[in-house]
Amino acid sequence: MEQRIQITADNHANIEETPRGRAARLIKEGIANIEDSFMDVPEEEREAFLQKIKMKLKMGKPLSAKELNYLRIHDPEAYRSAMRVAYARKNLQDSLKRCRSKEEVSRVISNQLSNLRAMKNDPDREYMMAMVQREIDAFKKSGAYARLPETEKEAKGKVKSETKSRYEFSIFLQLFQQSETLSGQIDKIVTEGGASV
Repeated sequence: MEQRIQITADNHANIEETPRGRAARLIKEGIANIEDSFMDVPEEEREAFLQKIKMKLKMGKPLSAKELNYLRIHDPEAYRSAMRVAYARKNLQDSLKRCRSKEEVSRVISNQLSNLRAMKNDPDREYMMAMVQREIDAFKKSGAYARLPETEKEAKGKVKSETKSRYEFSIFLQLFQQSETLSGQIDKIVTEGGASV
């Protein structure tokens, strides 16, 4: 814990905690409280909770913060596996979101399956396979996938047409604004000195 010591005029030391030291102390206290909350649970319930967490991992489901913390404390090896799967899930989701066509999605899926085949003796292979399958299924059912064009060529054409549409709209908007300005000027001329026109 980081502390700052101040000596007062009467040679008494006042110990003052810095903001950084206070944050570290609060985090340590919070972790201790969480750890203590699991200690009150009977052994059978703790084991059942651990099995439930491992089943979620086997099914490819993401774990909650509470479940990850429980693994961190009670099963560090399973925690390592869960964090590895969570990191791979995030990377896969990001890769799928960046795809511009269904053709590109197929390539990402193919690369993922190739990586899984290379993990033959990896202890986390089962968890990774379940996660990849779950994420691919979820993405293919999403509206984002449904809106993707089939090929990259169509995706490039779509970008070009969207760019052209945006350009045409900006021209229209400029003309509209100019006509509004022109209309305002005409109205001003008519109202100020219509007889002089």
